[in-house]
Amino acid sequence: MTNVPLIYVWIGHTLPVWANDSLELSRGLCGVETILLTNRTVEESNHVDNHYYIEDFFGGDNLLDDENLNVASKFRNGFWLKTLQRFFVLKKFMAYSGINRAFHAELDNIIFDISGLPAKLDSINSGLFCPRDSIARGIASLIYINEPSALECFDAVDIKDAGVSFNDMTFLGRMLTTSDLFHSLPTENSFDIKEQHKWKFINPDSLGGIFDAASIGQYLFGIDGRNTFLPSFNGFVNENSGDNLTNLSFEIHRSERLCLVNLLNDTKNYRLFNIHVHSKIFNVIKNNEVCRNIVNRVNSGKKTLIKKSFGYGN
Repeated sequence: MTNVPLIYVWIGHTLPVWANDSLELSRGLCGVETILLTNRTVEESNHVDNHYYIEDFFGGDNLLDDENLNVASKFRNGFWLKTLQRFFVLKKFMAYSGINRAFHAELDNIIFDISGLPAKLDSINSGLFCPRDSIARGIASLIYINEPSALECFDAVDIKDAGVSFNDMTFLGRMLTTSDLFHSLPTENSFDIKEQHKWKFINPDSLGGIFDAASIGQYLFGIDGRNTFLPSFNGFVNENSGDNLTNLSFEIHRSERLCLVNLLNDTKNYRLFNIHVHSKIFNVIKNNEVCRNIVNRVNSGKKTLIKKSFGYGN
């Protein structure tokens, strides 16, 4: 097992109900040590290798202080605020623990075998590696850091503006465009040969795979139930998808800890290192047979009802 860990950050009084299924699933697939950073009010998790409390290393600042919230960042109990604050937590924890290289993933992701990635990415460059779904947005679904100083740019962020003039995605997009320490990981956009690429990214052949910023998880497993009042299906294609997703097929092989993306009319396939499960249906897809059936139906052009009820939420 590589000594480069996968670090999750959750700022809040409790974990979401789907979190343990997500953590358990990725722990068995990712091939690296998993670390969870939470507030002390969260019960210690047995679904990661190590669980640390933010209060033990972060210092006197209260990440949950409601005084930091403005009207926009009060959305979902400070969602936009916390998505930025996690980078402050990462920076402090890497310094506290002496970790110089780490992956970070958002909790609603399936992480497949990433144990071979550090050596490949280290040979390419140093800094922070992040997928993006547009020129303006980086999405930290799964990122890699091999130069902790890349996180220092977040020190200049005024989190009280989070959700108003910018958010974590637009800030990452800006840094990926302007900073030599930020590098774009390949996504399904890498396969889009119909249009000129809008940004520079690492060649997927160099890594043997691609990353899901947002699109693939929405296509395979549906959108977040909190974003639609109506029942919804998978097969969703968002506006930033690269190659027509119907031109791709997917295979999940849990025994081999991998997901494959196949390009139709091409013998080449690539690993998919993560799937961003926006719908949070980990209680459903933790069942290998059910997960396989959903994916196979998408591959054959058939949709599956993911959210069955009316109302906002799952």
